[in-house]
Amino acid sequence: MYFEGVVFPLTPPPFYADAALKTLEMLMSLKVDYVAFTHYGVVEGDWTIKRSYEKIKSWMEIAKEVAEADGGVEEFVSKLRSYDEDVEKLFKAFRNKPVALSFIYTSATGMLDAAKRLLV
Repeated sequence: MYFEGVVFPLTPPPFYADAALKTLEMLMSLKVDYVAFTHYGVVEGDWTIKRSYEKIKSWMEIAKEVAEADGGVEEFVSKLRSYDEDVEKLFKAFRNKPVALSFIYTSATGMLDAAKRLLV
């Protein structure tokens, strides 16, 4: 998802981080002039692909920590808010838009579920 300069991975369940990262790696190998997002617009350049890749990798590390501690979605979202300033920006932008805010929780659920599957 892209919203007002913020790239946010949408990772609803079931989310498969390895497949998403491989897809982004393939996209990074291409010459990309524009990225057209399903949610909220067209962006010039390939920087959003790289940013998505970085966020999925770093957020999965946080998700793994939360999963190992048997934490839930609220804890994961709280950690994301403190770790990634973009998440906090979205919370502020979406505070009066519950449907948009639900994207964050749906994505966190998918990513945390993926991390929990790795523990098995």
